[in-house]
Amino acid sequence: DIMLRASELELSSLPRELIRLEVGQPNFNTPAHIVDATITALQNNKTAYIPNAGSTQLRQAISDHYCSQGIPTTPSQIIVTTGSMLSMFSLAMTLLQPGDECLHPLPGFGNYQQISSLVHCISIPYLCRPSDGYLPRVSEIEKLIGPKTKCMVICNPGNPTGAVFNKNLLVDLLQLCKERNVFVISDEIYSDIVFDSKHTCAASLEDFGDSANSKVAVVSGVSKGYAMTGYRVGWTRCNPNLVLQLSKLQEPIVSCGVPFAQEAAIAALKGPQECVRDMKEAYRQRRDAALQVLADRGRPADYIPGGAFYLPVDISKSGMDSKSFALKLLTEHQCAVAPGIAFNTADNATPEELAVLDSFCRVSLANSQPHVVQGIHRICD
Repeated sequence: DIMLRASELELSSLPRELIRLEVGQPNFNTPAHIVDATITALQNNKTAYIPNAGSTQLRQAISDHYCSQGIPTTPSQIIVTTGSMLSMFSLAMTLLQPGDECLHPLPGFGNYQQISSLVHCISIPYLCRPSDGYLPRVSEIEKLIGPKTKCMVICNPGNPTGAVFNKNLLVDLLQLCKERNVFVISDEIYSDIVFDSKHTCAASLEDFGDSANSKVAVVSGVSKGYAMTGYRVGWTRCNPNLVLQLSKLQEPIVSCGVPFAQEAAIAALKGPQECVRDMKEAYRQRRDAALQVLADRGRPADYIPGGAFYLPVDISKSGMDSKSFALKLLTEHQCAVAPGIAFNTADNATPEELAVLDSFCRVSLANSQPHVVQGIHRICD
């Protein structure tokens, strides 16, 4: 709703420039060596069908990517998807039956709840409070797990909060899910963008001696870290038997991926990584600049995101719900942000959950630093 209205406003006469801070897409161009690889692939006629599970070369490059992090992985544990959202949807289609329950973070990416609805299962939110750094409480998740609970989704780093899971929390969550026979889906699409600590991949904590029966799936891709959102190349790392099932599911959904896009993804993973580090540093600088503006304007942040390119800004003292705040900010101050209520992953949110959602708006740091700074000033106005 905010994005649509902002796009409409851009076509009208405005008193000043409209600042777009609602979109979760890198504002950088795709690195030149990746674009060159795309062109070369097209010139070499990489335009035909490829295997359902992805090209052999890309599956190897992805497995090498995990091995370089100390996570033993073979191509048989990798399936390439048309963007990480197809990974999430395919996992839900394969693992869940109608009436099953899936645990989702709240606030969380709204597509999680939509996927649950599409496969006719029940979305059960686990609350991630600002006072807890937008991280979950294991004791509360334990109480949510029931006989119908089949999966738990985590997002690390988180969207919309930028929260980064520490290793101890991940260990506790994975141990709980193992004891209760709950499959863990770890959405790690922002794993290349972690500022103040080291990202812990959920796959690094699985039982490597029993990888054939692992109940941990890691979802990732090249969209965010390499500024390749339009290429639509994601993947799932999971046990080989599940890869076979997911591969069969790809046939009736998309048949296969795009060969020249997958060639570009190989270039991204195997080529120079300075571009990833440079983009991450730019996001960090924008985060710090935004936090400085909040402090200078007498609204110091109690929470500092550790990753992704999002900053949840507290609006709890505004007297408005998050949607009303975002609409007023857009129409009166020409600044677009995402209201917290847009990240509702509950089928029926409780008053406490609604209060958390309406306590913030998400600011995207995927814009130039001057625009981010000016946008924060307009929020404070």
